[in-house]
Amino acid sequence: MAGARVSGVYEIHPFTCTCTKPVLVWCDMETDGGGWTVFLNRQHQAIQLDFNRTWSDYKAGFGSPYSEYYLGNELLHQMTHGRMYAIRMDVTLASGGYDFSTYQYFTVYSEEKR
Repeated sequence: MAGARVSGVYEIHPFTCTCTKPVLVWCDMETDGGGWTVFLNRQHQAIQLDFNRTWSDYKAGFGSPYSEYYLGNELLHQMTHGRMYAIRMDVTLASGGYDFSTYQYFTVYSEEKR
């Protein structure tokens, strides 16, 4: 992704990930300087993905980075443990307004530590 300047779906190879293949994620290259890996995305669309899911679904992730998705707790743990990551949460309110918050340290613990 070095040099990438356009938001879109990118293939990443998380350096601590035990996954056997690359992972597709949506990368936001515009907001607040860019470089954000989007791990949860909801959209206003006619047919919405059901986010009322089991723990197993949230562990593994679901959906598609081309539309609505959740990356998955296990992959988030693999990506964030042992390194400093910031998180930015952008929210569109039911009233049509918009808000965001940024936190300087973000990590997802392993399932054993939940």
